[in-house]
Amino acid sequence: MRIAKDDVDVKMQIPGAVIRQQINFGDATGLGRISGEYFSLSAGVDTSPLFQGLPHNSCQCPHWGFVLQGQLTTTDQSGAQETVRTNDLFYWPPGHNV
Repeated sequence: MRIAKDDVDVKMQIPGAVIRQQINFGDATGLGRISGEYFSLSAGVDTSPLFQGLPHNSCQCPHWGFVLQGQLTTTDQSGAQETVRTNDLFYWPPGHNV
C-alpha cells in the first residue's frame, strides 16, 4: 500500500515538528493493527512539549522506523540517548522523546 505524505492526517504539531498518522495501516500478525506515521522535524526541535502530562512526559508508544534524511537523537526515561541517521532502521520502546 502506498499513501502520499500529504494524504496522511496531521495528528500533532508544534513549531518545528509535524506528526502525521494513518491508523489501521497494516496488521502485525499476533500484535494487532498498526499505524503508519510520518515525522517531519526541524533541526534542534525538542518533542517534549507534545507529551506533557503523559507518564514521564514522554511518548508511550513503541516505534519501528526508517530515517529518510538527517539524524534524530532520542532520550529515554533513564536519560540514555541513541542517535539514528539517514538509512538507519530503528526501534524506540515506550518512554522516549526526540
